[in-house]
This record gives sequence, C-alpha cells and structure tokens, in this order.
Amino acid sequence: MKKSWIVLFLSLVIFSQCAKPAAKGAETDGEEAKLQLTAYSQKFELFAEADPLVKGRECSLLAHFTHLADFKPLLDGKIVLSLTVAGRTVRAEQAQPLRPGVYRFTLVPDTAGKGRLTITIAAAAADVIVIDDLAVHETPEAAHQTQPQAPENAQAVTFTKENSWKVEFATDRPQLGAFGEVIKSVARIQSAQGDEVIVSAKADGVVRFSGEHVLEGKSVTAGQGLFAIAGGGLADNNMAVRYAEARNNYQRAKTDHDRIKDLAKDRIVSEKELLRARNEYDNAKAAFDNLDRNFSAGSQVVTAPFAGFIKQVFVQNGQFVNAGQPIVTVA
Repeated sequence: MKKSWIVLFLSLVIFSQCAKPAAKGAETDGEEAKLQLTAYSQKFELFAEADPLVKGRECSLLAHFTHLADFKPLLDGKIVLSLTVAGRTVRAEQAQPLRPGVYRFTLVPDTAGKGRLTITIAAAAADVIVIDDLAVHETPEAAHQTQPQAPENAQAVTFTKENSWKVEFATDRPQLGAFGEVIKSVARIQSAQGDEVIVSAKADGVVRFSGEHVLEGKSVTAGQGLFAIAGGGLADNNMAVRYAEARNNYQRAKTDHDRIKDLAKDRIVSEKELLRARNEYDNAKAAFDNLDRNFSAGSQVVTAPFAGFIKQVFVQNGQFVNAGQPIVTVA
C-alpha cells in the first residue's frame, strides 16, 4: 500500500514538472496581431492580413484586391506572389479567388532579413504591386517581440474591406487644400441670452388678443400692440373699477389741494393742513399715472418691447390671467 502511494506521488511530481514548460510556451505563443499591409498601384488597391513572417515557418496571407476605377473587388484573374530576401525568392500563386476580391496564399520564407514582396496581377487589368522592407524574422520569438499585440476595444466597430465593396466607399491619398468655413449639420437655432423677453400680465383680467398679430413666428415691431387685459365683468379685482377709483381719487385730491393752497395764501388754513393735502394729491396722482400709462379704458394694453418675432404664446384668447403670469415670449 505504501509503495502504491509513493509511485502515485512520483507520477504527480513528474507530471507537474513536464507541464511547466508547456504552460510557459503557451504564454509565449499567445495570439499575435496580424501583419496588415496596404499598398497601391496605378490600377489596384491591396489590403492584406498575414501571420508574422518567420524563416522556415508556413505563413498564411489573406489578400483583398480592389479596382481603383470603381472600388469594386477583382472578380477573377491569376495572382502571383514573389518574396525576395537577400537574393533568394519564394513564390506562391492562386488562379482564382476564394470569393470575389479575396485570395489566400501560403508562403514559407527560407531566408531572414528585409525583403520585397511583389504581387503580379494577371487579369484583364494587369498590374504589379510592390511592398518593400518587409521583415522576415529568424525565430518565432523574435517575431513575437517585434510584433505588437492586437489591441482590444469592446466598443470598436468593425468595417471590413468586403463591407466597403457593398456600399459607395472609396479611399484616396490626402491632399493639401482649403478647409471650408461652414460645416453642414443638423442643429437647433436659439436666441442668445438677453435677446428674449417674456411679456407678463400686470394685472388680473381676461386676455384679448389684438387682431391676428399674436401667432408664434409672427414678426412684430417695437411698440406694436399685442393684446389687452380687461377686467370688465369681473366681480372682484375689476381693473375698470380700480382705474375709475384712481381717477376719481386723483381728481378729488387735486381739487382739495388747489382749494387749500388758495386758503393757505390768506392764512385761513395751517401749513400742516396744506402739507397733508399735498401728500394726498401726490399719492393719488402717482397711483393714477401708473394705471393711466398701462391701461386704456380700463384695460391693460401690452406692446412688443422691441422689433422681433413672437416665439411662444402661453395663453389663449379670452383666458383669465393673474398679475405676473407670462403671456408671450418676444425674441
């Protein structure tokens, strides 16, 4: 029984020691970013994704060929790849695409160093694409150290070359030119602060719009009458009644002041009575002038504060409003 446990323990130790190099190798051979190549000729655009090139190791290259005339895929034709490094050349060719515009090649470089990749297109629109300074590494470790890891972005949107063939899409070389001063966009036009005024009711009453002027978007001029607020028919806080009372109080106070002023010249009344009559007259005059400036025939006449347009109407014709309630916005 003891011998069996010893054998089992030794097996576990040997297994764990053998597993360590494999785990280390798995980390080293992690997923590498593809080598992305883009090149142009007079007639074609090439976009390719390839494994990092390593001497003696098979490399897969997926190439997309696009006609520059209409940015549509190459439908048929023979493609020959030639990789030349230090005077030694390896070749790969495909007679037909896997699918429109897409060719897959397999290369096995036999020399490390900087090389030239020549793509010969034998089709109706024959052409040659050349890519220089393509690195072929001595070992996979060297390729891994120089090749950056593929970035991960969960919010990235993938737009493949094959997707671009299905829509009106093209690429071009950047050119120096004038930049437009106007950018066309969708937006909402708003008035600047201070260019809008909310016109409010100065007394309780019923709103009566002036003609057809009070419409949203309607232009107005400075001082143009917009609406009137009348209190006729209201039992409480009737503006017509208040206006009549203020006018009567003003007329009575003026008459009393003038009479007492004449009597004061003959010293029939005292200076104290004259001062009281003058105060009553001034108060009555101020109250009446305030109503007389804002009201006509017992109704408040509201005018546009400046030239502009009516942006918003808050009430309807014939609606009862309270003092301070917004009526319209003029912008």
